[in-house]
Amino acid sequence: MNQESPRIAPSGKSLILLPSLLGLSDIAATLLGQTAGYWSGNRFEARDANPVVRWALELTPFLAVPAAIGWIAMITILMTTLPPSWRQRCYLFLCIAHLIFVWGWIVRWNLILGGVFSLVAILVAFVMVRQIRNDNRTEGIQVRERVSCVTSAQRYGEKH
Repeated sequence: MNQESPRIAPSGKSLILLPSLLGLSDIAATLLGQTAGYWSGNRFEARDANPVVRWALELTPFLAVPAAIGWIAMITILMTTLPPSWRQRCYLFLCIAHLIFVWGWIVRWNLILGGVFSLVAILVAFVMVRQIRNDNRTEGIQVRERVSCVTSAQRYGEKH
């Protein structure tokens, strides 16, 4: 009996876009949130709650480009290789974390804009829940297809 390795659920690929966009938004908000002194050359005015990001900003803002590429690569690897339950947990964690981080920057800039962003975050949450439901449906279909194939093979083997 030839057993194939489990394929990547197509929905795992669909879980890449939103966390990637939110991660890029977080990077953009971090760069926009830097002071005028930072942009005039005083890199020690870098502001970020994450000490690793702050350290990178103190070196150069151009590290944001490889950081963004690496972050999207990591999200892609996680969403295409993790088992469905872990993939969904990771998806939710990444999306919620980036929403909170971007919201933190926006509230610093303008409280009213922060309120508007809160409404946008609620809409994003609806999209997240929909993606998780689609992921569950797709994974359920693939499991049923695999069980059906195994059952058919067993029946075929039993008859001959």
